Amino acid sequence: MNSKIFLVLLSYLSITLAATITCKQVKSEICSSCSSDNFQCTTDGSGKIISLLINNQDFSKGIPSKIFSITTLKDLYLNDDKIKTISSKITNLNNLRRLDLRGNQLTTLPKEIGNLSNLKYLKLSNNNITSLHSTIEKNKALISLYLSNCKLKSIPSSIGKLSNLESLLLKRNKLRTIPEEIGNLKNLKELVLDNNCIFELPSNLIEKDYVSYKNNDSIDCLTCENLKESLCSSCSDSDFECKIDKNDKIYHLLINNQDFSDGIPDIIFSITSLKQLYLLNDKIPSVPAEIGNLINLKRIDIRGNEFKTLPDELENLSSLQYLKISNNPLTTVPCVIQNIKSLIYLYMSNCKLETISSEIENLSNLQKLLLGSNELRTIPDLVGNLNNLNELVLSDNCIDNIPETVDTDKVSVTSDNYNVEKCEYTWIQWKKGDPIPSNAVYSEDKKYVVGHTEINGGIHSGYVDVESGILYLSYAGPKQYVSNIEILTIPAGHYYWKEINQEPLYIDGEKEEIVLGGKEALGSYFYGEDLAVIRIKNENVEYFGKMNLENYGAVGFYDEYIVGKYEVLIYTKESMDKVHYC
Repeated sequence: MNSKIFLVLLSYLSITLAATITCKQVKSEICSSCSSDNFQCTTDGSGKIISLLINNQDFSKGIPSKIFSITTLKDLYLNDDKIKTISSKITNLNNLRRLDLRGNQLTTLPKEIGNLSNLKYLKLSNNNITSLHSTIEKNKALISLYLSNCKLKSIPSSIGKLSNLESLLLKRNKLRTIPEEIGNLKNLKELVLDNNCIFELPSNLIEKDYVSYKNNDSIDCLTCENLKESLCSSCSDSDFECKIDKNDKIYHLLINNQDFSDGIPDIIFSITSLKQLYLLNDKIPSVPAEIGNLINLKRIDIRGNEFKTLPDELENLSSLQYLKISNNPLTTVPCVIQNIKSLIYLYMSNCKLETISSEIENLSNLQKLLLGSNELRTIPDLVGNLNNLNELVLSDNCIDNIPETVDTDKVSVTSDNYNVEKCEYTWIQWKKGDPIPSNAVYSEDKKYVVGHTEINGGIHSGYVDVESGILYLSYAGPKQYVSNIEILTIPAGHYYWKEINQEPLYIDGEKEEIVLGGKEALGSYFYGEDLAVIRIKNENVEYFGKMNLENYGAVGFYDEYIVGKYEVLIYTKESMDKVHYC
């Protein structure tokens, strides 16, 4: 049989078969329980189906083959039907002028779509399509092409051959460039490119009034490449590492051995997709509140920096499991940590920790707690309540005994290397004119007496100038100066200092005030047995007035210490602001 005759006969049979299919049959076979909103079928004067709408069904196994038998179809609407693929049988529907497949699960289109020569309206928005086949150029009749809210990363230049195209919707995709061939479409009346990552339009599209080009600078456009260029252009591969997930979002970022002494770059806190953040040895002076924006973080490693506390906003990180803050000048465990109940690993080795709050028992999921190389003398008994704990590292501290509450059969405890030099100390309780204590340690030039103060189990190093009687204290860095009042005690781990420009405090006995020399001791509290207390705030002195030590009233939060015959109230910024009293 002649092939042409065969094709004509096949076409005739197809049309005849299509003519015998009724709307009732289609509903019965495909959508028997559909509501009138989800099933609509229209026929022409001869009873042939020309329009079919079937929405909100489960076609995840494929579009029903019955539909491809309705060759008379001109309009086909299959919205929100969980369609994953389109069969090559779509070419049977060569009379289609409108194909609406919005809201499905398509990732690609078959090249056979290009054979639909009568297709004028193709709507594919709200799918997972990442690319278009170049055969799209064969759909010469296309007037409207909707591809919004897909996952398109590129557009083929062949789209510039769709000479009848009037409307092209490409908003909310992942496009970074647009082919200049689109600018050659003479009939184009609407081009929507909003919410992509297109940083520059082709020159032939600039200032065209039919182009919508909004919100193309979203953080979602950030790539590992331009992040490195922005933050770490000269970084070695070992100091910069960036990874993206299957949705092209950055989930892992490592930037080590850089100079962030001016602060962690703001752009990092806008990458809300981050799950792992490593910033080691970057000279970070503080961790800002914006860390709380990174709500998906599971792992933070910021060891080897220069911060002394952590912001309360860290509590927002409800998925955080690993927190490594070792090798930072922390003197106390930041109170916010006790509220991060999701923590599994907590690393705080080689800080300057002097105390551990009993509230650490709140970390019920904690498995590993590293506290080595600090200045700890005791561990709270309540550590034993951490039922999931399997490793506790306490080596190189001043801890004589592990609490009996810790089950050492269950928990691996490392507590060796008791540091005699660090853990043995003498008291500084001396005033000018008194004999130098026999156990005092002189400096080489015999001008200073060296020792430590002990309050509440902590240590505070310092020395006394023999000639002036001034007590010099060294605390987490720069030396601070306090005048030679009769007896001075400083509670280690509680007293809060800001650098005061190496100028001394002194007591004015007549005014019963302590006067600060320098400008940077903001927000600290100072007191002595002269019964005066002042507060330094914004470079101004607020005088709290005389305090009767024998009949005092509680003012805010305070620590009470007995030193010789004196009863001394010691107020600190931490206690007033509940920093150390969690």
